[in-house]
Amino acid sequence: MKAYFVAACMSAASVLAYDIYRLRIPNGLTTTTDGVSAVGHVNKYGRGRATPFGRDFERLGGKWTQELCEKDSDGDGATNGQELGDPCCTWKVGRPVLKDPTSPGHKNSFTQAQLSALKCTDDTIASREKKQRHGVPDEL
Repeated sequence: MKAYFVAACMSAASVLAYDIYRLRIPNGLTTTTDGVSAVGHVNKYGRGRATPFGRDFERLGGKWTQELCEKDSDGDGATNGQELGDPCCTWKVGRPVLKDPTSPGHKNSFTQAQLSALKCTDDTIASREKKQRHGVPDEL
């Protein structure tokens, strides 16, 4: 019985630690449109080797920064921010994001039209500001 309890506690601790990191990026708790729930790991469900995005995230202090947002970690032509729904790099913890996310850690095949649609525009900024005025807190 003790062994089961210890195993359950260890498993819960690893899941909690995982979610702590997921809360630090836009759409972090959302499974991406390409079916990835762990954008920082090669295994799309988590654990194991880190993706280029996971390594960049760790190198930059384990938080969402302007540099991490503007970087194209997986080299697919879209910035990390564009892929995670923060094309303007203005996201704060607890704020909503505007787009369906793709994984910045797993290379996608984007068309030129798709890349254009991911760009930061005046409409993107206006829509985000409108959502933020409706009382969504900056921090969880």
